[in-house]
Amino acid sequence: MVRFATAQLRAGHLPPTRWFPYLGLGSPQFLHYQSLPALIAGAIGLVTSPNAAYTWSLYLLLSLWPLTVYGSARLLGAGRGAAAASAAMAPFLWSTVGIGYEQHAYVWTGFGAWTQLWAAVTLPLAWGFCWRWIRDGRHALAAVTLSALTIALHFETGYLALIPLLVWPFVAPGRLVRRIRRAAIVLGGALLASAWVFVPLLDQRAFAAQNEILRGTPLANGYGAGRVLSWLVSGQLLDHGRLPVVTAFAALGLARAIRRCRRDAEARALLVALGICLLLSFGRATFGSLVALIPGSADIFLRRFMMGVQLSALLLAGSGAARIAQIAWQTARRHGGRCADRLASRAPSRRPPHSRRRSSCSRRHGSSSDATTVTTRARSPPSAGPTAPKGPSSTGFTGTLAADRTDVGVHSIPLLHSQLAQHGVDPRVAWGPGQPQPLPRSARATSPGTILSTHASLAASSLSATVRLRSPGAVVLSASYDPGWTATVDGRPEPTVVVAPALVAVRVRAGTHQVVFRYRGYRGYPLLFVVCALTLLAFLAAEALRPAQRS
Repeated sequence: MVRFATAQLRAGHLPPTRWFPYLGLGSPQFLHYQSLPALIAGAIGLVTSPNAAYTWSLYLLLSLWPLTVYGSARLLGAGRGAAAASAAMAPFLWSTVGIGYEQHAYVWTGFGAWTQLWAAVTLPLAWGFCWRWIRDGRHALAAVTLSALTIALHFETGYLALIPLLVWPFVAPGRLVRRIRRAAIVLGGALLASAWVFVPLLDQRAFAAQNEILRGTPLANGYGAGRVLSWLVSGQLLDHGRLPVVTAFAALGLARAIRRCRRDAEARALLVALGICLLLSFGRATFGSLVALIPGSADIFLRRFMMGVQLSALLLAGSGAARIAQIAWQTARRHGGRCADRLASRAPSRRPPHSRRRSSCSRRHGSSSDATTVTTRARSPPSAGPTAPKGPSSTGFTGTLAADRTDVGVHSIPLLHSQLAQHGVDPRVAWGPGQPQPLPRSARATSPGTILSTHASLAASSLSATVRLRSPGAVVLSASYDPGWTATVDGRPEPTVVVAPALVAVRVRAGTHQVVFRYRGYRGYPLLFVVCALTLLAFLAAEALRPAQRS
């Protein structure tokens, strides 16, 4: 995607409006997938190279992740020691599912979670600034910007950025109405600033493919309350395969937060965040059809919400580690004082007592340091050639196949196992609700013509073909159907139709014709970009013109 973005930007095109032909039979990947990371890296690739932009982004984001955890902890009221402890433990998270905030999720040579890594950097700061805005009325622009960025960078992490806005007003100190109003302001601002991402997605939702293989499995539905809680308690969610050090610190931090929650608003905020993320991670395996109350729940993998559990637990672990360090320091000081007194009583009168104290204590309380270097390897994905049209198929469409984005794969299996495609038989797909009448069936399944020539232009997202038909038929493009595809026959627009197993086709009369398929993506991006810019400018102006209200 980064290479494609660089190529499209260099050609003067906006990647979200282009057809991406390199996965299966192609898709508007930059519309349906979280594409902002690829757009940013692709723009940087104009100056360097796409490969260098990707590699350096991976390295820098992994390096910045602990720093953002530190900043989040400080914004959420933690002291320097607790924040530093959270940051120090951040690179060492490791879960049994391997798709959370552990480094393995980002550097292994399979399908990594690169886009999630971008949002992993923004989410902690989004939590911190949203809390500051709700509690103190400060940093509204930062809260809106970081929340909107998180939504645009990774959709499922975007849910985690917005959910605290729904619950934190009820645990923050001060007037409830004021807190709810502040949360609504940031929520509305974040949605407006990220509308350029999710509005096209909602508009084209009927044609967004679903993973029919994973549907109904724990990968999509979540693992249920029992398994998630057992992983958390046993250390498999934070310290998989090793001593549960982070888990132990998190348990201590949780106990401290529970003990202080009545008088400490920040402790309440972390407890609520942990609880909400846990509930979401249970998924359909626990809540069944109630999950449908979450907007867009049919298109998200609910197990990913364990990321929020990890982040909340990490911030609590910093508090627990800081408390242990405080106790250890106090114990060492008391022990060091007794040691000094004994040494002073035995020291010669001409030798200062503090010199012996230093030597003795240094022998007893030495320190060591350890450094870990992370090496990453990236494997370039294979590139595919341009899509090409399938020959004119038959003397007419042969009936209808009722399907939509959730089951077109299953319903197409009998067709793919048959010999219909080899004989030029192309059933039309009745896409979506309703059962239209079948189109006329052909008397014989023979090809009515031939393709004389073809020409593909990836830069223009178009493909043309010269065809000669002996009888009326159809020209089928071997590309996934999308409403953005248009067709002309001899320069005249003709409607496209869906043919099994979800390809784009156009009906053509007998004779020799020039058929052109063009992809024209979502047209509303310029307006949505203006909405995003005006929203951020409005918050910038509001922050500059009036001081933040104090609680």
